[in-house]
Amino acid sequence: MTTPSESTVNQIMQSDTFRITARSLSKELHISIQDAETELITEIIEHRHSLKDVQQLLSGRQRAEVNFAKKDLIRKQHKADNAYMKLFVTDQDIDGNSITENTEATPARKSAYSEDEINRALMVIPMAFTDTTAGFINDVLVKGSEATKASRNMSTSQFNKKIKQTIATAKDGNARKRLDVMLKSDVQLRLEENEKLARTFIDMINDDAPKEWINNFLQEALDNKYFDEAFDLTSFPGYMVKHWDEDSKARKDGYIFINKVNELTGVSDQ
Repeated sequence: MTTPSESTVNQIMQSDTFRITARSLSKELHISIQDAETELITEIIEHRHSLKDVQQLLSGRQRAEVNFAKKDLIRKQHKADNAYMKLFVTDQDIDGNSITENTEATPARKSAYSEDEINRALMVIPMAFTDTTAGFINDVLVKGSEATKASRNMSTSQFNKKIKQTIATAKDGNARKRLDVMLKSDVQLRLEENEKLARTFIDMINDDAPKEWINNFLQEALDNKYFDEAFDLTSFPGYMVKHWDEDSKARKDGYIFINKVNELTGVSDQ
């Protein structure tokens, strides 16, 4: 992994984006600007590799990366509270017990999201909500519920009321339409990728692709859970993969496999 050169690091630290972001981080973490600059540039060097090559001015993507580095540092500061997003989790269970006072003791009520999902949400939220609502959601995702309540001087009831209002907004109107189009979970993205793989397989069959190509595809598909349902319907999956279309035994399972993959991709319904 290549680290930025000394001149690149200096360019980053001298940029307006870095200086403004460092000042903001200083206020968020209640540390000196000098310490904030040190923390921020260290985070950038270690984790934000698109900044290893900087021209005279930071690109739009690179400016966003500086901001994401700041958000990552804030999340780490509040790591016990924001290892999981609690935007759609109220502060109390049905018995009135707190579920945010000790998040580590209540794993069943955590809503786990990956770092990639959080970063995608942070990028999309400003385009789907008003500045006020987007700011509130951003605080919850980055800081966690307890830190958000503290920074905004909100009681538990006020916080829960705001959460309910935010959920209602997210489910209705233009915000819902934008979120449906722009914000996708890791699961959704994996499903879309697997559906593309399945359609590629069907195209290979329709185009009479070489047997070697199909064998290679099926070998990889054996390790992909998306295709398990199709393999499970066959009587001799290993034989089918190795002897694709060579005899009646392999051909019979091949037809079953193809039909199920067609069903998975929705081709059979068209």
